[in-house]
Amino acid sequence: MTHGTMLLTQPSEAYFGDREKESNEDVARAFRQRLVRVAGFKRVPAPLPMRNTKGAIVYYLFFASQTEVAGNIITDIFMKYRKKRSALMSLTSHIEWTDATWNPVRGCTKISPGCKHCYAETFAERFRGVKGHPYEQGFDLRLVPENLTEPFVWRSPKLVFVDSMSDLFQDDVSGEYTEAVSQVMDTANRHTYQVLTKRSERLRDFFVEQQVTVRRGARKHFVGG
Repeated sequence: MTHGTMLLTQPSEAYFGDREKESNEDVARAFRQRLVRVAGFKRVPAPLPMRNTKGAIVYYLFFASQTEVAGNIITDIFMKYRKKRSALMSLTSHIEWTDATWNPVRGCTKISPGCKHCYAETFAERFRGVKGHPYEQGFDLRLVPENLTEPFVWRSPKLVFVDSMSDLFQDDVSGEYTEAVSQVMDTANRHTYQVLTKRSERLRDFFVEQQVTVRRGARKHFVGG
């Protein structure tokens, strides 16, 4: 039998002590442990953080089961939900100077003192090891070819921040993959793409030395920085 339960992010102090000193993640982790150690459930997948329209966590959704089959089913459902939410979040960026974010690459490596307090790394590392989460591998560099087609499904013109969680022009991102991203920008040229990089020399090499052309006047829809 599969059982479901929900956990509010402000639980009773009687169960978790001083809630002002507990993070959401700590509370969820403690509750998950109680389901295993106290309630005796054998399968408790990592919970889903349920968020409001501003992205703040309102509560965690837990499922607990005694059977492996049920646990696997719930884990699969959670993974599909996380992927769907990730795609939707790309359309609802909370960055004030853009309309959407598009991440065909995730993760990055530090190359300057300005990278020391990287917001993207801080965010991504919170989810390292969370099975099925887009940042299950933390901030490790990863190509995400399944995200390449996202701009094609956005019908209205948008300001699109390219790789808000990475840098497209890292050395370990191949020229072929960078060109594939460029071709998407070229084809879906109803959007204006904002590409920020700390690797300006590789950006120059890509567009100048490799003589990559941007057809049909799409170059005016590219903003670099």
